[in-house]
Amino acid sequence: AIIIEASNEMKSSPKNMNCIPNAKLVPYARDFSVDWSRQPPETYRAHVDSKGRGFFERFESALGHKNGTENTFNTFGTASGIRDGFAKLAMIGWLIDDFADNRGHRKAMLDPRWNFFGMGIEVHDDKCYGTLWMAATVPGAQNPTAHNPSPQNPVPANLNSTPSNAANIKDTVLW
Repeated sequence: AIIIEASNEMKSSPKNMNCIPNAKLVPYARDFSVDWSRQPPETYRAHVDSKGRGFFERFESALGHKNGTENTFNTFGTASGIRDGFAKLAMIGWLIDDFADNRGHRKAMLDPRWNFFGMGIEVHDDKCYGTLWMAATVPGAQNPTAHNPSPQNPVPANLNSTPSNAANIKDTVLW
């Protein structure tokens, strides 16, 4: 049932939503993944770093505004065998969103406000930690419009990619 729910929500989402990789977001996402990986599981609170700062505090400190969101994901596996496929596994996990109390991860990814993204991954003790930062704007980045989708990526990656344009973005580095 969860796969059908996710499929139906993706089908009804806006078409051609921009998802533009942004290198400025990557270190912030990775920093949280590293911090999270070092926190004792019994004291970890979702989206809160070891200094007690929640996502919006970290985001505003990094970008000067709170117009963004964060998805996190972790899984066990051998570090050498899981890292390459981890980003795909995390994206699938967020889209299906069956491991959380609500569908916030999927809703964040399908929200047309978030144009820019950066993913940070950390492997620690054979567990992968991934953080995805999504933002409406990033200082210094040209924001996409309907007539100029993305100067950084002329064929934007999006959740409704066709095989022809998806091939053009397959080598984009997310982390």
